Amino acid sequence: MMMAVCMTIGSICACVMVISNNVTYCAIIHGVVNVIGEIPVFLSVTHKSGLLGPNPTGLIGMFGLIVCAVIMFLRLPKQEGQQI
Repeated sequence: MMMAVCMTIGSICACVMVISNNVTYCAIIHGVVNVIGEIPVFLSVTHKSGLLGPNPTGLIGMFGLIVCAVIMFLRLPKQEGQQI
């Protein structure tokens, strides 16, 4: 699950970097996600498995991140005629 979350957050940060041409925003997003990801664990009084939630690395919490990453990827500006 953590690998899926890292790939999703990495996609979001990559889209932000391409759009803004600045790495600072990606660093801020990374720090915010680290803090937000741990708050539900501290507030949770149950000791159940985090596979579904309450933190963003669960299936339910990650659904919103995946939707955000897909929307940002689809909205990236297209560059035609670029050769690798």
